[in-house]
Amino acid sequence: MTIQNPFFSIILAVHRGPIYLPLSVSSVLSQTLESFELFIVLDGAPQDTYDCAKSLADSDSRIKVFQFSKGKRHGEEHRASALAEARGQVIAQIDDDCLWMPDNLQIIQKFCQKIDFGHTLQTVIKSDGRIFSPRSYLEQPAARKRMLRKNFNMIATSNVFYTRAAYESLPEKWAPAPANIATDLHMWRKFLREDLRFGTIFASSSLVFHYPKNFSDESSRNRIEEWLNKIQSTDERALVRERVMRIHATCLKERKQGKEHKLQWDNLARFFRDLFCRF
Repeated sequence: MTIQNPFFSIILAVHRGPIYLPLSVSSVLSQTLESFELFIVLDGAPQDTYDCAKSLADSDSRIKVFQFSKGKRHGEEHRASALAEARGQVIAQIDDDCLWMPDNLQIIQKFCQKIDFGHTLQTVIKSDGRIFSPRSYLEQPAARKRMLRKNFNMIATSNVFYTRAAYESLPEKWAPAPANIATDLHMWRKFLREDLRFGTIFASSSLVFHYPKNFSDESSRNRIEEWLNKIQSTDERALVRERVMRIHATCLKERKQGKEHKLQWDNLARFFRDLFCRF
């Protein structure tokens, strides 16, 4: 499949062996919205990872492989090199050990016309199958200030999206982070310092996996593959989303009440303005 003008450019950076790579790529290729290009960026990854990535690219022309020697930190500059060739209007990212639900890009496309830098709800699958979802939202100014001032990152790589125009307007693109700052947080702060439209999409559409250190790579891969199969089912996706939305229900209620209170104050202000205008 060849896409002349893809809507999305997707970055998938990997530095290790290919044990998870086919699964994350499969979740991207399963997207209901097919207008994308996928850049697999190899940061000093071993030969078998390159062979795996090359095989995937040979099977789908939307995939392009960028092979680099090991860069500083997590090879951030390699992501910048790949994005210099991006054609999409919106950039999304996925880690090699995460999954996207099939409608992830479709959900983002629905809202990205009003958001320059945003995220979907982070959905964390724990080793015992429990689901966790942090209740922090980029649309809240307090959350953005906390990210700028503290060692606090509320956005997983696989949940973030940003317009290419916003990315290209940054004084500095992807670049190695200082040793005491996480790679992603360092990058997100560059957006947060700019006058952009920030937003949260209140939907679960990607999965992040947390496992204890005693979990083997093979055990982790088996669980991720199990979830890859699960999320192909509409019913299974609905169950996950229902559990996530229960976690966020309180915030959504407060959000709605806040809008209602603002509307009440606006109406009251309008009433007094109209009243005084009569005299």
